[in-house]
Amino acid sequence: MPVRNIPTSVVDTITTLAQAFHSTEIGTDSRRWHKKMLSTAIRHIEYFITPRVSQLACETALKYDIKDLTSIPWKPPSAWAPGRDLIFEHAYPASDLVKNILSIQSPSAANIKIELHKAEIVWIHRCEDKLLPRSNRSDWQDEYRRAGIVLVDN
Repeated sequence: MPVRNIPTSVVDTITTLAQAFHSTEIGTDSRRWHKKMLSTAIRHIEYFITPRVSQLACETALKYDIKDLTSIPWKPPSAWAPGRDLIFEHAYPASDLVKNILSIQSPSAANIKIELHKAEIVWIHRCEDKLLPRSNRSDWQDEYRRAGIVLVDN
């Protein structure tokens, strides 16, 4: 199970953005701004989650003498040669998480925290990434099983 250390201040900020989104008139720049800021915050939730690693990504990393991908934060593949075959993947897509948070009609820190704790980050191989749908993963673990992606224990 990955380590999740999502600070209360982050939960509170995301809660405030979700509340502001719901209290703002539909079609306004303000509402679009709140959604964009919420999306950005969710996109970077990986700062607080220890990533899991697929078996193939682990094997690939070992070829480059990288022993522990769980300790490596996101980097653009062009920034490090070993990363060209690896993808830092939101197993539970950020877009799905945003959609689910915005569907909460009365956002509170408690129900936002429940949603945030569903987030999952995984290092996978580029060829595995091609087997996954970009969004609408109601059950990301099932999608991984169907794609034949095996996760190693952290």
